[in-house]
Amino acid sequence: MSCSDPTAKQKIEAGTGYQATVQQASLVIDAGTMTGGVTYTFTVTGKMSYDTTVQADASLVVKAKSSPLEAAIAGGECYSHYINC
Repeated sequence: MSCSDPTAKQKIEAGTGYQATVQQASLVIDAGTMTGGVTYTFTVTGKMSYDTTVQADASLVVKAKSSPLEAAIAGGECYSHYINC
């Protein structure tokens, strides 16, 4: 994998999904690890098992978009006019 931002690349490669699947047919990127505005290039190389000099490469370029912040409430008390909490 190559990336326009070395810190973003390190963040992807440190993910447990990436580490567990980088040598497999399907690659898993952990949620929340891609950085908005950064371009990632994923390249796969296929080789013949009986002649590893025969190979082909394919690449996929992904530009991650920034997403809006999501609010989360931790703790507190529940109050409602309609139901008992």
